Amino acid sequence: MKNLVKLSLVVLAVLALASCGNKSNTPEAVAEKFLNHLNAQEYAEAKELGTDATGEYLDMMSSLSEMAPDEEVEAAEITELKCEEKEATATCTYKTDGEEASINLVKEEDKWLVDMKKEDPMADDDFEDDMEDMEEILDDVEEEMEEVVEEIVE
Repeated sequence: MKNLVKLSLVVLAVLALASCGNKSNTPEAVAEKFLNHLNAQEYAEAKELGTDATGEYLDMMSSLSEMAPDEEVEAAEITELKCEEKEATATCTYKTDGEEASINLVKEEDKWLVDMKKEDPMADDDFEDDMEDMEEILDDVEEEMEEVVEEIVE
């Protein structure tokens, strides 16, 4: 009888734990982790939380950041993160430095993944400005390299 009670308690404990679900696989948890990695320029870690298209975008961002001069980037605080699920997709809105932005997620094989497209990576109105800034940085790097080459040639 004691063994039956013990077995019943073990089964109840296992069922209770299983019913809690995986809290780290919610759209909110995945979006928050992804955005924090992106803020910290941890592209490899962020890539693990995204689709293949997101991975391509992050590879591009990583390459661009490696070519840019070392600049300290201040991490933006992510606030007011809210996600709306619709079947196997979710749209998460958030604020960063007071500006509202959003990010899309898809559910693939029971796993939420950030789904960024090169055309519209984060539905962020400032993206084009950010890309222009990145192009200016790349132009500056190119100019500096030309100057170094000229000095070497002389």
